Amino acid sequence: MNETARIYICTHTDFTCPVSNPVYEIADSRRLLTDDRADNGMDALFYSELLTYHRLAKEKLPEYVGFCGYRKYFSFMDDVPDIAATIAEHGCIAPTPKKVRSTVYEQYRRCLCFADIDVMKAVIYGRMPWLFPAFERSLESPLLYRANMFVMRRQDFLDTINTVWNALDDYLAVVGTDIRQRIIDNRCVYLDKGTGSRSVEHQFRIGGNLGERIVSAIIASKFPNVKTYDMVVTETARPHRQLKP
Repeated sequence: MNETARIYICTHTDFTCPVSNPVYEIADSRRLLTDDRADNGMDALFYSELLTYHRLAKEKLPEYVGFCGYRKYFSFMDDVPDIAATIAEHGCIAPTPKKVRSTVYEQYRRCLCFADIDVMKAVIYGRMPWLFPAFERSLESPLLYRANMFVMRRQDFLDTINTVWNALDDYLAVVGTDIRQRIIDNRCVYLDKGTGSRSVEHQFRIGGNLGERIVSAIIASKFPNVKTYDMVVTETARPHRQLKP
């Protein structure tokens, strides 16, 4: 029933896969990104799993495309629903949204660098005015669709990754491409805060974190009848490698 669907499991490390349903396919960034923008390893941290999405968007994809991570899965695991029927009724499958303290905007400012979410707001306001109302509504909501996880029709996925990619390119045009140096030069707002992570590696994932908020806004606005499943975390995250300030 899911012959026209694929759920890609994004990974950057070896792992024991907990699912065996043939709808899943492992997308290993170590093989996929050798000819992409991650040649120096830095972009793989900045964009996180979104770089894999961007690479896969260049390939021939099935009618329905989904993503999870090597340690984060939809709770249906191997008992995958009829994806075509579910998408026909709901438009999208996503993880149950997390209810954050206060709003998504305040949660980002509290846990990560406040300047980055403000830059992204300005970028979307100026260069993607069609997206800004949905993005602003999502930021003021307490609900966040996490982890860049979803299942969509192929064209909806292509539209989503194109929007995210363009927004992140515009963000880099504003702040510059030397993200590591930006973090070190501004350690008071990245590393020396009382909340969030003080790891340079964690803070380097700006693109993935900002993209997560854009994807959440797109899901909330474009798919009001979205079908949600709880997220299952199967193991502890494994870092790409440690970066020292």
